[in-house]
Amino acid sequence: MNGLVDDQLRALISLPIGSGKDGQRKEITFWIDTAFNGSLVIPNHLISELQLKKESSTEAILADGSLVELETFACFFSWFGKQYETQVIANDG
Repeated sequence: MNGLVDDQLRALISLPIGSGKDGQRKEITFWIDTAFNGSLVIPNHLISELQLKKESSTEAILADGSLVELETFACFFSWFGKQYETQVIANDG
């Protein structure tokens, strides 16, 4: 697995993400944010495009100290030839 560092010095990695274990995947590039202690964050438009199933919501504390509730969705991803299921957080960004 290879990643890259962009011109803004962000570490990036691409993962194939999908709504089912054996379904179609879409390659999405993720920013490895070392200041974030959550999970994968995907924009709402990609969650809709991938037809990810809503699972729950979770509270999060933002950098300014404010508390927000974020929706979580189930997704599958490929990692070194194996399939894994995880939750992703929806974001408007």
